[in-house]
Amino acid sequence: MLDKTIPELLKENCLERIPPNKRVWGLKIQISTMLISTLDWQFDIPFWQHENKKYAITPNQVINDPKRYDYHYNRILQSHLEYPIEIVKNQTNKWEILDGLHRLAKAKILGFKKVKVRKLSKIQFKRLLKEL
Repeated sequence: MLDKTIPELLKENCLERIPPNKRVWGLKIQISTMLISTLDWQFDIPFWQHENKKYAITPNQVINDPKRYDYHYNRILQSHLEYPIEIVKNQTNKWEILDGLHRLAKAKILGFKKVKVRKLSKIQFKRLLKEL
């Protein structure tokens, strides 16, 4: 059985709900660039599943031990950087990724300093959540 217990770190720092990716992708939002360092706080949050635990590993763990976490490492390598990372400001006023964490990890591995992003406004984000 999959353990879906949400760690306190996620509860304290991350959005409680996010809309489906397809709804986010459908928004007309200009693409801009952002320093990876603005988003890299998320590399230490256990967003990803490993074995039977939903919130088990961080992107930094995967980057630092690719053989152990080969599933996510392969997803990182196969991600496409031509697509922007979808972000919105969260309750702690940090830019949080809605879609694109594997792409951000790939950009870090490749030594990039900036990535393409699409910044959702809080109004757009709330509207998408109301539609759920």
